[in-house]
Amino acid sequence: MSFFKKNIDSTIIWLSDSHHWAEITPAEMFIHSKDDAATVTRVPFDFKQPASKPTTGFDTTYVHCLTPKNHLISVKSYSSDGADQAVIEDADLNINPISVYSTTFKFPFGIDPELVALSPDGKRIAWKWFHRDNGSTLLWLRRFIPFLPKIPPIARMEVWTSNIDGSDMEEAGYIDKSYPGFPPYPLFWSKDSKKIYFGDGNSSLWAVN
Repeated sequence: MSFFKKNIDSTIIWLSDSHHWAEITPAEMFIHSKDDAATVTRVPFDFKQPASKPTTGFDTTYVHCLTPKNHLISVKSYSSDGADQAVIEDADLNINPISVYSTTFKFPFGIDPELVALSPDGKRIAWKWFHRDNGSTLLWLRRFIPFLPKIPPIARMEVWTSNIDGSDMEEAGYIDKSYPGFPPYPLFWSKDSKKIYFGDGNSSLWAVN
């Protein structure tokens, strides 16, 4: 399976059978056959989020994975009202029209998201981010409780994992005293989906289970 951009509003992928490829647009998908160029099947998206959260279409810019069960996953992080958030879109390609479920959640305070990677088995997402906490809450409390202990600022690279919908978030590993400001380094899963590999700013590659 591979991904490449045809134009600004579409992404093209090979499907898992290696005999069909699909052009994905914000509103629909067009399935082509490499054995019959004249045959094209149009399949629309059916967005399932409530009316209070209208969609502008499937986000083709952030397509990350086609799972073994033919679910197309898109993950995007963005800032809103001063808080970093993530939107996960799960498109089930097994039905017509294609059902698209969207989940939005906020990152914890002090988190700067950097990279995401989906496991080859399609069950988990790995998140790589920087956690920065300058201790402002403790400084405020110390005005009223002077004997509170001094805790140095936190600055570390962290890797967490979650389910596809963002639930069951748990820490996989971290590196202390690491800072953002350099180009993103790798984040990827082993082929058996049991280990996560990630790089740091010192040209090192780390592995966590």
